[in-house]
Amino acid sequence: MVVHMFEDGCGDLDGAAATGVAAACGVLSTMASLPASVLSDDALAEATLALERARRFLDAAELGCLAELDRRRVTDTRYGLRTTAWLAHEAKLPRAVAAARVRTARKVTGELAPVGDALRDGIIGFDHARVLADAANPGNTDELAGVTSELWDAAQVATFQRWQTEVRGLAELLDADGGHDPAGDLPESRLRARRVGDITVIDGQLSGDGAHIAESALDQIADELFRRHTRDATLTGDPVPPRPQLLAEAFIELCRRGLAVDPSASKPPRVEATVVINAAEPHHVTDTTGTRLTDTDVLLCDAILWPIITTFDGLPLAMGRSQRFATPHQVRAVNLRDGGCVFPGCDTPAAWTDLHHADPWGHHGHTDTDRMC
Repeated sequence: MVVHMFEDGCGDLDGAAATGVAAACGVLSTMASLPASVLSDDALAEATLALERARRFLDAAELGCLAELDRRRVTDTRYGLRTTAWLAHEAKLPRAVAAARVRTARKVTGELAPVGDALRDGIIGFDHARVLADAANPGNTDELAGVTSELWDAAQVATFQRWQTEVRGLAELLDADGGHDPAGDLPESRLRARRVGDITVIDGQLSGDGAHIAESALDQIADELFRRHTRDATLTGDPVPPRPQLLAEAFIELCRRGLAVDPSASKPPRVEATVVINAAEPHHVTDTTGTRLTDTDVLLCDAILWPIITTFDGLPLAMGRSQRFATPHQVRAVNLRDGGCVFPGCDTPAAWTDLHHADPWGHHGHTDTDRMC
């Protein structure tokens, strides 16, 4: 069925192109028909990764065809449809998916040619290419194209989410004109509370530095509540609430604390936020996920900060054998460095993990940041 579908659509291909597509269709049809249950555990894992690599080659071939189709305006002249609309209609794809493919195809075959090369070599996948295509603009494209080899190295060791965050932060940093309009922060922030029976439903969004302050405060209180519920569970046996419930309790607790604060008192409200400042680029300030922050003077007015000054050699915090458990500063430094659990394939965020010695404490381990994870 797969072979016939492609044969019907590839009748006009010439020579090597027709032979190559037919061969690819035949191999993929065979793989699709092969019951996965007949494979051993090792073969199943190897086949899954091999097919993912094959998907990258298919994505590269499709993007090349889409870019050329769009450049020649074939669908405009023949069918009266733009390339995106034609692809969505003919391939029965969601319009957003078709638009992403065409947009990515235009960039990776043009100003972001190194991205297309990496995709054809199987080094990256379509999702990596799309992240770079979406992040690129006239103000940073040349600079991004110049650091692609470093980005590919990072993509091999970081989780996709962390890599994506770092690429977006880098793209904004390289944009000489700046990709952020502080004046737009307030209009983009909105919150709505409505009563439904005995339940209050709250939804909305926050942007800019205010979003970072709110998120940091909620996470901090939610972590406090998690530890409290964990201690209580050892006595009562009650389950520890899931993270969404902890965040809801944290929101209520923040409101309660806010109402209890006397602005004229000697102790002001306590709201903490961790910001990361690279010593080599002191004006490049990010949160612990790598998202770049702007107008940090707003943060300085509203929050008590935990600054982490980083260098290319890392933060030199070491306790040796003098102390078994990591200090709060060490926890922040390792959370920044690792971004979460470092076990291969695990994407658990840092807030849900514990810090451990790489060398067991009972076997002369040291409480140093370079020996903890």
